[in-house]
Amino acid sequence: MSEGQTMTENNNTYINSAADIPPSPPKPTFSAGEIVTAFLSLLFGYGFVKLVMTMHYGIGASIFFLAFMLFAIIFLTKSGVSFKAGNLVSLGVIFAFSLSFLLSNDPLVNFLNSLLVPAMIAYWIYSVCYGIGSIREKLYYDFTKSVFAVPFGNFGTCATGISASARKTGNGKNIFLAIMGLIVAIPLTLVVIGLLSSSDAMFESVFEDIFENFGMHAIIFIVQVMIGVPIAFYLFGLLYGSVHKTTAEATDEYCENASAKRRILSDILLCSAVTPICILYVIFFVIQVPYFLSAFTNTLPDGYSYAEYARRGFFELSTVAVINLCAIAVMQAFSKKKEGKTSRGVSVYTIILSAFTLLLIATALSKMFMYIGNYGLTLKRLHTTWFMILLALVFVMIIIRAAVKKFNLAKGITYAFVVMMAILTFGDFHGNIVRYNVYAYQNGMIDNIDISMFYKLSDEAARYAVPLLEDEDLNVARDAATYIADSVNASEYEDIRGFNIPEYVFRQSHTEYSDAEEVFYERVEKLYPHSFIFV
Repeated sequence: MSEGQTMTENNNTYINSAADIPPSPPKPTFSAGEIVTAFLSLLFGYGFVKLVMTMHYGIGASIFFLAFMLFAIIFLTKSGVSFKAGNLVSLGVIFAFSLSFLLSNDPLVNFLNSLLVPAMIAYWIYSVCYGIGSIREKLYYDFTKSVFAVPFGNFGTCATGISASARKTGNGKNIFLAIMGLIVAIPLTLVVIGLLSSSDAMFESVFEDIFENFGMHAIIFIVQVMIGVPIAFYLFGLLYGSVHKTTAEATDEYCENASAKRRILSDILLCSAVTPICILYVIFFVIQVPYFLSAFTNTLPDGYSYAEYARRGFFELSTVAVINLCAIAVMQAFSKKKEGKTSRGVSVYTIILSAFTLLLIATALSKMFMYIGNYGLTLKRLHTTWFMILLALVFVMIIIRAAVKKFNLAKGITYAFVVMMAILTFGDFHGNIVRYNVYAYQNGMIDNIDISMFYKLSDEAARYAVPLLEDEDLNVARDAATYIADSVNASEYEDIRGFNIPEYVFRQSHTEYSDAEEVFYERVEKLYPHSFIFV
């Protein structure tokens, strides 16, 4: 072979290899509206830190989420995105939960909704842009793409859009780089200030004066901005990536292929692995029949207090439910399908495991109701009951799915979760705890009422304790008067961001109870003149 032929073949090989190299992805381009959106995203990133992350839940958080949703709707509309009927229904749900911070004074509920609402917004924006009108069976893929893949896959587009705007002006790029350099220098500057302050008393005193008058507020602001910038990048990445569909859609074919890759285990192997657990559950329930059935007959087993009886049932439930959910998830995710369908054996074992869990849930709920019937409601007891009911609904959905293949499990669980969250959010758990306990006590359903426990609830719950002011037991009436007066006179929200309607309405409508203690002692004085039994 001649040298010329060899060189020709090498050149051809190089050309073919170069042809195999995929072209670099095109650089993102930005319209004028998208550049404006990038700048506004910085404000929303800071707003999220200021109004949500500071945990002053109230009107501030509601305003933020409502404003961002309005902002997102305008951006999507201007981008030519159309809305389906299902998207509008979901939008209404998001608006309702966004208002929950203004309508609820429950710290736990507000914290959960501060996680739930952003996730709902991310999924809604993704579903609108990708033409998803209802919850699909492959919700897992849609959710992970909306919350993680799209925003983080376009995380830098906000900075790119802002820099693109800066490049259009004369020295815009240099100004942008200077600002970014100053932001990067902030942490190092703070460290150096701390070290120099430790080494020189004069320098320390100068900066102490600065910090007292201005510095601390500036530091807080700078830290909040530094946290808000990546949040802004996330928000703009979500909007830009969804509109331009930079991430591949989770089509049915894509989901099926991804699912098929992990389905590597034989159904015989999986069913055999779960069989000993099922046998163990049967033995367990047979041995514990008297113990479990006592809950349904409202009798307490020997050696147990009501608290121990109910608490032990809950922890048993949690452990068994987690084990069963894991077993079901493994079987459903990794079992090989036959002709595109889950094997009958896997479906049968799924139903059996779910049925065992439902039986334990029913028993635990019965024990909890017995506990509540004897001692009244507390926040922990009510939350525990709520969680057990939610678990029961999940396992019912799993059974339906195993029996009816066309049933959309993801949609069923999502609807159940949203309904249960709505009950938790708008059900006024704090007020209903006081109302039930007062009713149960006055009607002889419980022997004693623990008013000290009411202090753990929100202040507006005290409105339901007013009937206790006329209680025949003066100790109860006194404690109720003190509790109501303390609730009415308690300092209002420390920050305007924490303003909420229930607390405001309570304080405005119950001002006459601010001196409830004095009224109580006047009542005692009339009943027992010159008595010193309450000192």
